[in-house]
Amino acid sequence: ALMTLTRCNEALVRCSTEAELLQAVCHAVVEAGGYRMSWVGYVDESKQKTVKPMFWAGHEEGYLSTLNIDLSDRKTARGPIGIAMRTGKPAVVRDILSDPSFAPWREEAAKRGYGSSVALPLVDLGHAYGTLCIYAAERDMFNEEEVVLLAQLAEDLSYGIKALRVRIERDHAETELRALARRLVQSQEDERRSIARELHDQTGQQLTFLKLLLDRVRRSSEKGAPPELEEAQKVASEIIGQVRSLSLSLRPGMLDDLGLLPALQWSLHDFTSKTKIEVDFKHSGIEREFSQPVGTAVYRIIQEALTNVARYAGVKRVAVSVRADGKKLTVQIRDQGAGFDPALLSLTSSGIRGSRERALSLGGEFTVESAPGRGTQVTVTLPLAQTRNA
Repeated sequence: ALMTLTRCNEALVRCSTEAELLQAVCHAVVEAGGYRMSWVGYVDESKQKTVKPMFWAGHEEGYLSTLNIDLSDRKTARGPIGIAMRTGKPAVVRDILSDPSFAPWREEAAKRGYGSSVALPLVDLGHAYGTLCIYAAERDMFNEEEVVLLAQLAEDLSYGIKALRVRIERDHAETELRALARRLVQSQEDERRSIARELHDQTGQQLTFLKLLLDRVRRSSEKGAPPELEEAQKVASEIIGQVRSLSLSLRPGMLDDLGLLPALQWSLHDFTSKTKIEVDFKHSGIEREFSQPVGTAVYRIIQEALTNVARYAGVKRVAVSVRADGKKLTVQIRDQGAGFDPALLSLTSSGIRGSRERALSLGGEFTVESAPGRGTQVTVTLPLAQTRNA
């Protein structure tokens, strides 16, 4: 029993799925403990609380198909499994051939050489949801000390099952959150695209018409244009420029029409013209079309990183690298500026958190390396499973 407990605890550490864990425990009971057979069953609440065998090991020879354990039936509920499930404690049958509680299964058990057994409940929050049953060839097995060790095994197994289920639920929740984040980002980008096109196609055109109209009025004036008209024309020109700039900042049309590389080249040139910070831009493998989520993520992540450089780094130059092969796209933004303590990242930059979420939502990786006075390096890797060739 001690050897079995040790092997099963090793399985708890090693196994990554519930099925793998249950199978490993059944094999450990037989191989390390020398027992004749073991099996794990769960209560099927939808079928009148029947106990359904899930995994087993050892000399089973069709025995489990004959069990028919119904916890709502008085006859089978009084057996060792029913007792263990009801009381939450191990139920030992020292002699299968004479113990009356084992009568419904005695004949089939005797055919397979089972002499004694123990049923161990699997319990979570006081509720028994399954059982680990172990059979020995000899009679009068499973003394008190042995049962204590096997009960510990069942308790450890219950803990392992719960831990795996919690992890699966957590992974599922994270997957759902990532999917929600992707939908939210896509919704935001769609809205930005719609507003940008509205500004460019409607508002921009109307303002241009207004400017032309003012110019026509100015030129048709016989006595010369009044100062107010000149000022109105100047204001109209400024508003046109602002609307164009706002439209591009919301969603540059070239990202959708021309692709990632032209959009980045324009964005980096615009960044330099506004901030006077030179950008050392290196790229390879991005002269092609990418899926919209990947292209948008790369564009926005670089945009956010450069905004942080302009605000905090205090440098005159920044390096941007974007490289893609058949499997992944890697982005790196590096500066030799002020740097910061990454431990304070969650408190200082919601923008960086947003960039990280963009990368993670696409199954990518996002890392920030920095230290006060030593600059900052942002590295993003995105898988290209959805990439399309141009």
